[in-house]
Amino acid sequence: MGDITEAIVAWIGDTAKQRGATNEVTAETRLLDDQVLSSVELLNLTFFIEEKFDAKLDPAEFVPENFETPNAVVAMVERSLAT
Repeated sequence: MGDITEAIVAWIGDTAKQRGATNEVTAETRLLDDQVLSSVELLNLTFFIEEKFDAKLDPAEFVPENFETPNAVVAMVERSLAT
């Protein structure tokens, strides 16, 4: 697992545990289908990403497909860092 993936999975796992979740978060966890994060937590995830990785996320990227799994989030971050 890469540094970006590890950081994002850890953040999501910690956030979910704060709400009482007991399931382990992996890079393939279905974030939306399994309601791992609330809409506010998804927004906080974008703030975390922008601060942690000095990334500027394009609001056009804020579509459900980019938040389906941590791997999808990582792909979005990597696209933003490539530009």
